[in-house]
Amino acid sequence: MNILILGSGVMATGIARQLSEKYEVTILSRHLDPDSKDFRVAATLQEATSESYAAVLSCVTDDQRSRDLWLDEYMDALLQRDRPVVAELSTLSVSWIEQWHQRMDSFDVISVESPVTGSRSGAEAGTLSSFRFSKSTSPLADEIFAAFTDHIYEFSAPGNPTRFKLIYNSWGAAILATLGPHAELLATHLQEDFDLASTIIQSDGWMAPVVSSKWERYRDIDFNNPDFRLSHMVKDLNYLRSILRETDVQAHEIRKEYENTLTAETSNLDFSVISRYRTNPEFEN
Repeated sequence: MNILILGSGVMATGIARQLSEKYEVTILSRHLDPDSKDFRVAATLQEATSESYAAVLSCVTDDQRSRDLWLDEYMDALLQRDRPVVAELSTLSVSWIEQWHQRMDSFDVISVESPVTGSRSGAEAGTLSSFRFSKSTSPLADEIFAAFTDHIYEFSAPGNPTRFKLIYNSWGAAILATLGPHAELLATHLQEDFDLASTIIQSDGWMAPVVSSKWERYRDIDFNNPDFRLSHMVKDLNYLRSILRETDVQAHEIRKEYENTLTAETSNLDFSVISRYRTNPEFEN
């Protein structure tokens, strides 16, 4: 069984490697090694669609890239010819994902909206979490998702997985933005007991999973080799903006704070860079 992966970032390649253990996988990329042993690499959609596929999965950066691929004439031909199961794994805007559902319905294919979370490590380990909606059940989709997810949460309405993911990301961004200022409070007021405090906040209490996931990056000022880029977080926060009310003040403020952190120097760093930038706007990695 052949599966086509649209996207070549760390998430897409991690998912492709998990799937390649059971299936024949083609990944669309101009940048990956065309002689990869893990999967077939196609440089263009025209080249990719020379094969037939049982499923097409998209994991791309933004609305524009998703639109470019799903609205392409070669994709039209593939959908009409193969009638594959299709899945959009990207975090996109609500308006585009709703249009995507309508377009996939016009081809009479099983479509699965499923933004995923778990960052690079989850993709590489096959332990992502999926926020999923589909109008139809599909044993094939379930089989494919089992190869790269640990948890699947089934939503009841189109667009709701995307709404949830955008709000979920914003909430996490808000919590992470407070790490730096509170770490500085601990250092200032506890002094010789700061190391003990560091151990406690990483290992005890409800905050421990959040703090421990980014503490080493904050402590070592190491935001390279990102799990999730700052530019991607800002993109997600702006997609959330389109469904916010004016009274959702805190969500708007978090977006502005991350936008102010985004520069040419920080764009490709891990989004946890905000933990340093918030307390030191002159931060340099």
